[in-house]
Amino acid sequence: MPKRVYKINNFHGGLNNSSDPRDVDDKELTECTDAMVDTVGKIRMSGSYFLHQAEQLDSDINGGIDGGGLVNAPGSGFFYFSHDRKGAEDAGDSELETGDDYLALYDDHDAQIWVYSKSVDDGGSSGWDDDKDSSNDGVINFLGKSTSLAARPCFFSVDGVLKVSTGEFSKYASGSLIDMGSNFLSNDRVLTVDNGGHFKVGNYLRIEDEILYVKSKSTHDLTVIRGVFGTKIVNHDDDKDIDIVNMNQWYGYINNKLFQNSTRAPIYSNNKWYNEIQHLRSLDELGISLDLYDAESTSPASPQINQTNKIVVAYWFTTTAKDVGFWNGSYFIGLTPVYEGGQEGPISTVKNNVNSGSLLTAGHNDSTTAILVDDGVDFAVNDIILINAEKMKVTSIVGKGEQISATNDRTFAGGSNWANGAGSNAFNAYDETTGGVLTVTPDDDGSNRQYATLDGANWEDADGGSSEAMVVGATYRLSYTLTVSSYTKGTLSIGTSNDAYALQDVNTHTATFSSATETLDFVYDTDCDKIIIDAATSSVFTAVFDNFSIKRIKGLTVTRGYLGTTPTAHSDNDPVYVIKDSALNINEEILNVQIYITHPDIDATSIATHPLLDERITGLKLYTKQYTSDEWFLLKEFDLLEGGEHGWSTYNSVAGAEVDIGDDSDGNTLTGFWKTTSTADSLSVSVPTTLGSYDGPDASTNTTSVANTCTVTLDLEQSKGAGRVGVIRLSGFDNSPLYKEVDLSSTSSQAKAFDVVNPAPGTHKFVAHLLDENFNIMAGAAREQAISDSGVDSSPASSSVETGGSS
Repeated sequence: MPKRVYKINNFHGGLNNSSDPRDVDDKELTECTDAMVDTVGKIRMSGSYFLHQAEQLDSDINGGIDGGGLVNAPGSGFFYFSHDRKGAEDAGDSELETGDDYLALYDDHDAQIWVYSKSVDDGGSSGWDDDKDSSNDGVINFLGKSTSLAARPCFFSVDGVLKVSTGEFSKYASGSLIDMGSNFLSNDRVLTVDNGGHFKVGNYLRIEDEILYVKSKSTHDLTVIRGVFGTKIVNHDDDKDIDIVNMNQWYGYINNKLFQNSTRAPIYSNNKWYNEIQHLRSLDELGISLDLYDAESTSPASPQINQTNKIVVAYWFTTTAKDVGFWNGSYFIGLTPVYEGGQEGPISTVKNNVNSGSLLTAGHNDSTTAILVDDGVDFAVNDIILINAEKMKVTSIVGKGEQISATNDRTFAGGSNWANGAGSNAFNAYDETTGGVLTVTPDDDGSNRQYATLDGANWEDADGGSSEAMVVGATYRLSYTLTVSSYTKGTLSIGTSNDAYALQDVNTHTATFSSATETLDFVYDTDCDKIIIDAATSSVFTAVFDNFSIKRIKGLTVTRGYLGTTPTAHSDNDPVYVIKDSALNINEEILNVQIYITHPDIDATSIATHPLLDERITGLKLYTKQYTSDEWFLLKEFDLLEGGEHGWSTYNSVAGAEVDIGDDSDGNTLTGFWKTTSTADSLSVSVPTTLGSYDGPDASTNTTSVANTCTVTLDLEQSKGAGRVGVIRLSGFDNSPLYKEVDLSSTSSQAKAFDVVNPAPGTHKFVAHLLDENFNIMAGAAREQAISDSGVDSSPASSSVETGGSS
């Protein structure tokens, strides 16, 4: 039988491995490996060859990929992706949007991802490039260590972001141990390890069941945030193993202009490739301090805002007679960061920092645990205090209150125990009965000192407000108010003396002195017998005294760097705040909120770093919840990218501060750089001209037949800058809020009369605020006033009285 040839030349039917072989069509295949059948009549090898100028992967490419040879699990570690931006191979800045194709490569030697650029394609010098900001590192660094993870990474690219996981959802041994020399306690925030080279900033560590975040590193000392992701903060024994927690990675291009002002000029811009952990952290986890600030009378001052990594939430209350918008109860304030794409991190509760009225009395380094403050509210053990950006926990206290027992010895409101010197040592004029002050005038005695004293029996014992006798060796602060006028010559000394009137610790004055509070710190000893006011021989002046006080310098033993803050050095006279319960108690009032994102370069027109640390953050959301509730409600959104009419402004709160604008002028004339009010500025609210309920501007309807007005008077000690215009806002009346413009450049008295409608009968608070151009509160004043019943049940024609007018 002759042979027959059966010709098969069509294979484009594709793969069919599910049918019985006898049912497979002639143009179908049951098995096909590394071959293509996309062309009719042809079987071809899959893919194609293209010559790339890439060096061997086991060489030390540009000092980057580990010279010991590439390590990668078979079948994993390579990923191809495309992006609109160039420069992914070296995490470049300001890259063009002409696009590129990339190959991501995982090297298990050091748990890093390297990226190769198709458009560069020139070998190791640029094609395989290392991170420009981190020499010898790839653009993604999982753990920052040089040991293998034996990982099989998973890659995912979506919306222009490369996301990578090691595929191993576990912890990895760091190869380092706790090296504290003693236990790592729950209140410690600096972790000393035996090999700091195994860690990098941004690592998440696990010690037993607690997770920590590394904020900063100095050789073998890691500053950490404790109890991350809700884990419990506990003590850990020395020499315990430290593991590094694997975190999925985010790699993408960031291009944002943040904090744009009214002309849309940004304060901060980022335009670069960026690597961060994929997890969207809360502000607490980022190490951002969140502080509530009572702005009822003034906006935050420099010590609150001239800091790093902090958000201040300022609040104040307004009232209205309308039954609309009242808040009633206790409320918490929460903030959450908003990331690229509109995703939110967890909500963090904002804490309430209360000014204790105390100042540091000596500078302290970053490790001192015994600090000295002057006085203020009584601190309590376990109080959390805030000095600059550092939080501390009070573990013990020494020192209490006032030592001078009799009020008149301090304020001269009546007869006191002060005594003029005897004979030729007496002041020529001594008067403690006029004007509630002590006035002394020496004559030109060329032979004798002249002095007045307060004997120690009036301040050394336990009869004062401190309820304790003075302690030998303890430090005390003498304070007083002094004015020196008609000065011609001589020396005035104020301080302590012995029973023989020999001066010990004193302040001296040899010139005219404007009214101010002076302080003198002294160590009490057995020869400290009197408080003395002393005029040297041949002195001629008049000195006026008031408000004498002696208080022990309060000593606080503290735990430094509490709640994840970084211990830093602090200076004499830095204010001390007490962090109290963060719930706001609101009684039928309206809550007003304004946020300040702090930065130490508050006078700068641009800043070099993102103040919230994660470059992906583009906004904030503010939430509230009632004290007894677990449910948060969105109150307001803050867009960090917003500009234009309601854009962001740089805020400098230092009264009298000067900004260098390059022309030797006094500064503070640039838009956004504002002076606040000083203590000598004055804002006052007058009594309304008529006090009947619902009396208004129409005199014919009022109980006294007089048009009802309320006058707010502003007196500025100094100009706030040429051309500046502010607003007085008056609240509490039936037609509130009311507004009138004022001239912030003028030091002349400005009285603004508001047409007002009184509220219902009862006692009401009328509140005036001085606002700057951005509606920051510069000053405030209030008056409580009784309103009588006029017999009118509601505001007559209240709709005809416009609310919120200005002039």
